[in-house]
Amino acid sequence: QVSAFSSEVTVSPVAVALAAPANVVVTALSPSRNQIAFAAVANAQGYAVQRATGASGGEFAQIGTTTGTTYVDSVGVVAG
Repeated sequence: QVSAFSSEVTVSPVAVALAAPANVVVTALSPSRNQIAFAAVANAQGYAVQRATGASGGEFAQIGTTTGTTYVDSVGVVAG
């Protein structure tokens, strides 16, 4: 996924009634790629991955979805 938003992220289950995943860890794979990993939530069928649109939180924008417990994001890379 390509995104130009901040590097602050949140991960939440797609189903509204479920709790947010715990143990969220972001690992830099390269200067422009991060892996986001988190603990599974019981009964979740998928997860929406979001990133803050500002420098320090506030509004969040969905940057992708995953059915697993990891997501790889391209940070600050603009497709050209």
